[in-house]
Amino acid sequence: RAIARSLNRAASTVCRELRRNAYVAPSSPRPVGRPPLAGGYRCLEANQRACRLRRTPRVSRRMVMGTPLWDSVLHGLSQGLSPEQVSGLLSKRMDTRTRGDDRRGLIPNMTSIDERPLEVSQRLVPGHWEGDLIKGAYNRSQIGTLVERTTLFTVLARVDSATAFGTANAFSTVLNKVDAQMRLSMTYDQGREMAAHSLLTQNTGVQVYFAHPHSPWERGINENTNGLLRQYFPKGSDLSVAYWKSILNSSQPSVALPP
Repeated sequence: RAIARSLNRAASTVCRELRRNAYVAPSSPRPVGRPPLAGGYRCLEANQRACRLRRTPRVSRRMVMGTPLWDSVLHGLSQGLSPEQVSGLLSKRMDTRTRGDDRRGLIPNMTSIDERPLEVSQRLVPGHWEGDLIKGAYNRSQIGTLVERTTLFTVLARVDSATAFGTANAFSTVLNKVDAQMRLSMTYDQGREMAAHSLLTQNTGVQVYFAHPHSPWERGINENTNGLLRQYFPKGSDLSVAYWKSILNSSQPSVALPP
């Protein structure tokens, strides 16, 4: 501890250094005629070990100049993508079948966002939406959110059940209230509640595209809108219709209702 104080280091740091680098405790008194064994810190051995470890990295580098991965990252950055976007695109293209119980990718006939027309990503014409669900307490209630990418027009859908058919029917109800030329496509994440996307397309004519896993920026408008909606629907609150009816019928509402 005295050494640690003099070096302005933690005592545990000094203890680990002594254990790693050949520290020998002074021996107890030996028999008469035998010289005592000198203990202490072996600075020469410690220096040699440090130099040896410095030449060998603990983890091999993934980014090595001249490799295909290096070229792919440079290409993505040269196209104006952020490092996070490049990472998301590469992780989608790599083999992700070893993710254990992750059930994404099991949606039948899924159309990737990579096949989405250029006019959607550039927001040239209205009629292209981003969709999601915001969940209530214990995932027992939910509200569907739909945001039009060009005008930022937002629609909330009553979703009684977060099943695939329940979500598809709820989204169909609200989208069919919009003119046909204003319901061209929708971009969704790979949540299982959109597994019945073919039913949604059949009911509304909307083509559904799916974003890559772990890539919320590909649906950034919807993600930002959900964050704003949480001012009125806080996390952990009950989002069911019965709850809101009880609030409306109450003479003294306990929460502020959305405008």
